[in-house]
Amino acid sequence: MAISIRPAEVHDLRAVRGLLAQLHDPPTEISCSSTTWSQILANPNRTVLLAMDREEHAVATADLLIVPNLTHGGAPWGIVENIVVDRAWRHRGLDEALMHHATRVARTAGCHTLRLASSTRPAARRRSRNAN
Repeated sequence: MAISIRPAEVHDLRAVRGLLAQLHDPPTEISCSSTTWSQILANPNRTVLLAMDREEHAVATADLLIVPNLTHGGAPWGIVENIVVDRAWRHRGLDEALMHHATRVARTAGCHTLRLASSTRPAARRRSRNAN
């Protein structure tokens, strides 16, 4: 499996919306405007990650936020949310690859901790437990 992980760019909105739609069962259209997308990308503390296949199709995504902090010597903390792997690519370790990448970014930013926001949906939690 040859994938690369990179930060999302302006032209990736459609691909990210398609992946995020798969957070719901059945898939639900995500209505993120280009204005909102531009605001997300302009935030220096936020990185939407994309896993790309060999043909440069987005096959997974995760959203990383680095939060400035007053404690821990001013070291920021991070949170990862909205990890979504395209249905055709599930059970291949892409969620783990995204988390490893997010961890590297968080370490580089000096984060003292990184948290994963977990879904309350039973099926997603079951998949997460079975992945370990």
